[in-house]
Amino acid sequence: MANTNYLWLRRLHSFLGFFPFAIFLVIHFTFNSFIYAGPEAFNDFVASTQGFPLTIFLEVGLLLVPIAFHILLGLVIMYSGSANVTSYNLYRNWMYLFQRITGFIVVPFLLYHVWMTRMQQVFTGHHVDAAYMHHYFSSPAVTLFYVIGVTASAFHLGNGLATMLITWGITQSHRSQYLASVASWAIIVVMAVWGSSLAFAF
Repeated sequence: MANTNYLWLRRLHSFLGFFPFAIFLVIHFTFNSFIYAGPEAFNDFVASTQGFPLTIFLEVGLLLVPIAFHILLGLVIMYSGSANVTSYNLYRNWMYLFQRITGFIVVPFLLYHVWMTRMQQVFTGHHVDAAYMHHYFSSPAVTLFYVIGVTASAFHLGNGLATMLITWGITQSHRSQYLASVASWAIIVVMAVWGSSLAFAF
């Protein structure tokens, strides 16, 4: 019974990592990619999103609450990890370790990023435009922190998807897990390069 409960805990945790974190990250990068067309294009897009009536619902109900549960469940799993219901090989053991390490990086990175790019708007009323983001990334230390945070997020996302497929019993054979790992690394590289390039684009 303990192993069964732990398995479903892992499944819920992985699902809350995919939804909304994975979906949000792709959408967030896509929206920010308007900067590639220039500051004016980015500002026009930001202006078009202002006053959207469902913003609070989307941010709290579909982002904050699931992500908070994902973090809390991650801590529970970390401290109850002795009930390991999956047989990991050496590669997956390393990936599990890196998943935990990147998780500890992603949490403060997200808090800092949300505070600087979302909460500042809430408290000051200043919209996050291209000029603000340019100033935001004018510090090399902030840019480096952002690149590290984005890379950690990309790994946590890509490896998390591969782990989710194992946890949910979708990839059971060695070949299917190998193909999932290859796909996960492709996701990691694409998302890390994409997200990091945005910092320099601003």
